[in-house]
Amino acid sequence: MIASSDKPDGLNVVQASTEVEILHEFIKQARASGKYSNILAVGHSFGSIQITGIAAKYPSDLDAVILTGFAPSMVTVPLAFTAWSQTLAKDQSDAAIRARWASLPGGSTAMKDNSYMGTGSPSSDRFAFFARGAYDEDAFKLAYNTKQTHTMGEFVTIGDPISKPATDYKGHVFVVTGEKDM
Repeated sequence: MIASSDKPDGLNVVQASTEVEILHEFIKQARASGKYSNILAVGHSFGSIQITGIAAKYPSDLDAVILTGFAPSMVTVPLAFTAWSQTLAKDQSDAAIRARWASLPGGSTAMKDNSYMGTGSPSSDRFAFFARGAYDEDAFKLAYNTKQTHTMGEFVTIGDPISKPATDYKGHVFVVTGEKDM
């Protein structure tokens, strides 16, 4: 039912590996429906990590993958995470963002839970996601004003889906890396 979404425990339940399993189930259902002869997955950033996890754990799920905003090296991740200025969702300094998060399905629960987080400020979002002089300000405003929460569980398990190579995956792969991506 719309607007009845729950917000499960953001540390012990909402984790990268759980999301890979959910995605796998969606793909299985799509294949079983008989409506799709090929399944292509497109991911950006964390979505690319999840798709890589699918390719590694369930290599026959996908016929092709497109990965954007993603570099398989974890070397720059600590810098990016620091730049995010992780903030509990309920402590988000921007009142408009906090109010929007609270208004989403399950948002009142997320706003009380100490495991739901968000990036801390416009400046941290600019530093982490937008290269100086290489983006349109309206694009930044749209991204900032529609950003979502993430969980501590996702944060601490982000490397799990890419911890083993997808050596058995035989489908097509297209990786798009921006000029300024770290």
